[in-house]
Amino acid sequence: MMKRNYEKVGYIGDADLVLDFMSKMCPIYLVTGNDMGHVKMIAQSPKILKSKFPFDRFTGIISGEMCERNKPHGDPYIVAMQEAGFLSHQTFVLEDSKNGVTSALNAGIPSSNIAVMHNEFENHQRPFLNSVTGMQFQNHTELLETLERSN
Repeated sequence: MMKRNYEKVGYIGDADLVLDFMSKMCPIYLVTGNDMGHVKMIAQSPKILKSKFPFDRFTGIISGEMCERNKPHGDPYIVAMQEAGFLSHQTFVLEDSKNGVTSALNAGIPSSNIAVMHNEFENHQRPFLNSVTGMQFQNHTELLETLERSN
């Protein structure tokens, strides 16, 4: 399993624009398999603070410890949908991990409502993505352009 170094994640720029755009349209939840302590550590990281990553754009954060079963089970997404008051077919997911995609599918979210950032996945995971996800984007700019066209 690839371990991410959150000090180097490219959250700056287009990711901010995507969150800004989407937060004006609907509630946005950060659904993570990490525990809340880890999320807070990332949020308070000097590099993340310097990048001004917009944690305030999220309506809520659902962490793995808040659920009976963590990703890849569907529980984290089910909790988020319950809090948001959405049904699975009303939910759009942007994921960055195979466990996350599997979790969304296990929560009953249609594959056509699941998008992934292709550059977040290793080459051996791409056949899985091609078979189960409705949308794949190379970067945040491509996602933002798609969202703007559909609005």
